[in-house]
Amino acid sequence: MFARRSYLDYLVKRLDDETFAFSFSDAQTKLVYDLTPRHHLEVLAVAGRSAFHEPPDRLSVNDEANARSDSAFGGLTWKYAPSSRFVLAQRFYATGSAFTNTNRLDSLLDEGRAVDVGWRADATVAASAGRVVLDLGGAVQRTSERNQRQRTFDAAAAPTLLASYDERADAASAYAQAKLQAGSRFRVTPGIRVDRWRLTRTVTSSPWLIGEWAVTPATELKVGTGVYQQFPDLANVFGINGGGAGLRPERAIHVDAGIVRSLGRATTVRGTVYARRESHVLWMRDAEPRLAPDGSIQPGRGDARWSNALDGDAAGVEIVLRRNAPDRLSGWAGYAYGSLRYTDLLAGETFWADADQRHTVSLFGNYRISNRSTVNAKFRYGSNYPLRGYVAEQPLVPGAPSLLGGPVLFYGLAAERNTLRLPAYARLDIRADRVFNWSSHRITLFGEVINALNRTNLRNVPFSVDRRGRVSGATDSLMPIVPSVGCVVEF
Repeated sequence: MFARRSYLDYLVKRLDDETFAFSFSDAQTKLVYDLTPRHHLEVLAVAGRSAFHEPPDRLSVNDEANARSDSAFGGLTWKYAPSSRFVLAQRFYATGSAFTNTNRLDSLLDEGRAVDVGWRADATVAASAGRVVLDLGGAVQRTSERNQRQRTFDAAAAPTLLASYDERADAASAYAQAKLQAGSRFRVTPGIRVDRWRLTRTVTSSPWLIGEWAVTPATELKVGTGVYQQFPDLANVFGINGGGAGLRPERAIHVDAGIVRSLGRATTVRGTVYARRESHVLWMRDAEPRLAPDGSIQPGRGDARWSNALDGDAAGVEIVLRRNAPDRLSGWAGYAYGSLRYTDLLAGETFWADADQRHTVSLFGNYRISNRSTVNAKFRYGSNYPLRGYVAEQPLVPGAPSLLGGPVLFYGLAAERNTLRLPAYARLDIRADRVFNWSSHRITLFGEVINALNRTNLRNVPFSVDRRGRVSGATDSLMPIVPSVGCVVEF
């Protein structure tokens, strides 16, 4: 059992009652019970709440002054293992979330609720003395979602309803794959997944193939390829921006190749290269304000529809050095380079994707002081994503390079999308654990500091544009330093 509640909002209000405050609380419990040596039960429940409040003095009637979000997940798992060659697992689950946003007058801006209920079964069958292993399974899911959005225009006495829907849909899937051992050094794993999304009356098949070759006892090569598809969700189909039931699933063809090398002393290094071709990617064309070719301001359309507008190409390389040791120091160091660029053939436009991040560094270290105490630290760095939208820097001196030869006066609309980047992201998290035994229970006390260096990292947020095309409020800060303490009780 685990529960925690942040007190950052209390500290912020004590220090400055004119700034925004954010708080969260969550709880988790897990029960495991072996009915017999063959039957195993697990129950998992997770729930959380987050809240945001900003003083109303500098907010407009359409700005969020209060926001609250609640989420919960519950699952029951039954595993049946009559022998070492057959395992069956069935999972029943339900997950839900709800949110409410209000303005400075406590009038509703946004409200929504989503609930998923489903069942999934997975089976593993080993045959031919383990040289053939079959994995197969299926799932069904019921999704329901309600959403409402309203805004006030031109100082009207009452808000205008922009979007409202309450819909549900069913999904079903099945998969099968076979792990085929060819000799002692080769293994091939073909597989296929079939999905049906009733909302758009679409059935898709997604095959994949993985090959593994043990070149030496310390070196292994892996190659893989597959087709992956994502159905449009209820928010893409319904509402003021809904594209209707005719939307197609997003599709990606992915190929990767990697090498894994053991360096001894529980240390391995892995290198992977990949390429991916995406098609039918969903996008709301003309939703964002921009400059037209003649220099005039083209406002974004609030009723822009979702459509399968984009094709994309992604490529990259990843390198990970990992040490998995039961004592003392373990962890990993990873670096990734990637690029993702989209093309809208209908509009004749090409731009870097919102999720395009060139350089990513991840460092994690866990030091075991004793069999009861550990400390760990995690550092993440990213060269960061584009400043989303048709935005460019406007230098103080017209014609002067804004980053090298002249200071930036403000941001303004541009004719090209995603040409600027957010400042680099960096975050250090530190945690310490101490385990105690009390009666038949196991208690873990922990303390952690999120963003220990209190670095200001920025994210994209919806921005405003004045009559001259100047952009304001395009970024907002992410989580500041957050210390916390807690305990976990196992019984």
